[in-house]
Amino acid sequence: MLVVNPRIPARSVKELIELAAAAPGKFTYATAGNGSSNHLAGELFKLLAGVDLTHVPYKGGAPAATAVVAGEVDLMFAALSSAVSHVRAGRVRALAVASHTRSSALPAVPTMREAGISGGEVGAWHGVLAPAGTPSEIISRVNAEVTKALQSSDVTQRLVEIGFDPAPGTAAQFDKFIKAEIARWAKIIRAAKISPT
Repeated sequence: MLVVNPRIPARSVKELIELAAAAPGKFTYATAGNGSSNHLAGELFKLLAGVDLTHVPYKGGAPAATAVVAGEVDLMFAALSSAVSHVRAGRVRALAVASHTRSSALPAVPTMREAGISGGEVGAWHGVLAPAGTPSEIISRVNAEVTKALQSSDVTQRLVEIGFDPAPGTAAQFDKFIKAEIARWAKIIRAAKISPT
């Protein structure tokens, strides 16, 4: 989710882009460090919006979020699960969620696509993996149990409350998704010239 410190006058992604375009390099974005998911999200946004933002890496997501809340840094692409409480408390303003659909936790916040940024989807996702060579019957059994848990109303309700939208699927679907994510982000990393150093 794209969040800004409340002192930033932008109330939409369009307004943020206009502000950033008028002052190249002035606006800063916090991340959990070089190559982190929110760094990649920021670089993707810069490429798609055609703006110049200054990257400010921190040693972790919590210090980065604290910096945005404190106004040391202007904005951040934060995991919805960690930012939702700050949004609800008014410590940051959410401009858009970077998912394909609106979040159940903050349904009034538009998606990046709705905000005018096509291709700006960035999802924090979690999954269960097993070592290569794990027998398919074990994979199927674990998948069935995880799917069952994710379809439980208690589990679903709790996950939605903290900003997650459960999306169970098959092992084959998850494998295809991971491969697509690797290919997509490799392009962004090369375009932004991100390196481990």
